[in-house]
Amino acid sequence: MPAHAQQPQVPYCAETNWMPYEGVRNGKHIGLVADYLRLVSELTGIQFSVVKTEDWKQSLTYLAAGKCHVAVMSKSAQARSRSIRFSHVFMDMPDVLITRANMPMLQGYAGIGDRRLAVVRDYRHADYLARYYPAVTVVPVASEYEGFRALREHEVDVMVGSLLSVNAYLNKHGDDDFVLSGIAEPYDGLRFALGSTADPAMVGLLNRGISAIPQSRTVDIYKRWNQVSVRQGQTWWPILGGLIAVMLVAGLIAWRQRTLRQFKQLLHSRNADLEALQAVVLEKNRTIEFLSNHDAVTGLFNRNHFILKGEEEISRYTRFQSPASLVVMDLLAITAQSPEAKNRTQEYFLRCIGKACLSSVREVDVIARWSNDQLVFLCPQTSQSDATTLANRLLQCIELAARNQGFTVTIAAGVAALNDNWSFNDWYEQACSVLYQARRQGGGVVTLTSY
Repeated sequence: MPAHAQQPQVPYCAETNWMPYEGVRNGKHIGLVADYLRLVSELTGIQFSVVKTEDWKQSLTYLAAGKCHVAVMSKSAQARSRSIRFSHVFMDMPDVLITRANMPMLQGYAGIGDRRLAVVRDYRHADYLARYYPAVTVVPVASEYEGFRALREHEVDVMVGSLLSVNAYLNKHGDDDFVLSGIAEPYDGLRFALGSTADPAMVGLLNRGISAIPQSRTVDIYKRWNQVSVRQGQTWWPILGGLIAVMLVAGLIAWRQRTLRQFKQLLHSRNADLEALQAVVLEKNRTIEFLSNHDAVTGLFNRNHFILKGEEEISRYTRFQSPASLVVMDLLAITAQSPEAKNRTQEYFLRCIGKACLSSVREVDVIARWSNDQLVFLCPQTSQSDATTLANRLLQCIELAARNQGFTVTIAAGVAALNDNWSFNDWYEQACSVLYQARRQGGGVVTLTSY
């Protein structure tokens, strides 16, 4: 990391008015993102220089033009360019439904009914609603501030906003006319966006920095920029004269204050329930994401995820001519030797092989189960000769793990380095062509003849 810190500063696109997330005041970068960026800089050695932008769209334009290399965006911002790469989400950012204070609790999109819903233009909420809640009437607005104006003037009945920015708006304006009425899907989060001009290794460096940040520091930043203030509304009635009128007004004030306290207690309780539900949903989403990318038997990546990584490696090769190699392996035979192993199922043997693979490959490598008896192994930044060495080492580890579990396995492998103008199918077919040679010789590793 110290070597990285000596490099020129990385241009960072900072939105000037996206508080409490980030802003630029008197030339200084402030906000939740600014504090988090300083933490990442301390842990990774990356130094950032601020490039001011008006909004996330301009940040995307600057990323594409190379005016800056890194920006922070919410997952709801629709970045359609394939050249934009993203880091892991470093902070959850729940979205909420806001209504006027005289409206009932909605709890979610299903409770909106025929009410008009304000959604910030070009955020993914519009597409999400069109797909899953087509009956909801959506009114696009330019920003959350414009949404509050439309809500106040009864142009809409409900709006979607980020919890932190909504809380900051209500605290700033001391406004009791609006209340939080529910959680809005899909759940959002903050992540780093990197343009095509950024160092390819920076995504991994940022992800490691994100993973290294203690949870206590993240909570401290969140508390600092999510200041909660309790606003007590008061009703002042003019004295019209007479003791009876005064008593009536006093009674009305007491009733209203009691009602407000009950309502705020109910709102606090509902918010606590919603936060607990959100935590459960986030955990389930992580589980679903893992299952969608992994094979259920071996624990390795599945075919779809591997193809995606292969296409990314081809794009990297096209831009930077960085070497990459593909290894295709067939499990020719699995034979139980010990009495215990003879009572085991095929899935047990495959799980053992999967664990051996995961413990043997490098962190940058990608290994997946392609079909019932075929594994594929992607080696980024690796020549064909080095990939052959890695493949031989992997076969030895698998065979050793098999013997320790009381069975033997025969494996054939074909190795092919990526060449110019190859698609993923071309690359895979070349690796399979040498795999067939390995199958004919009864196993082992065979490499593609250089062009």
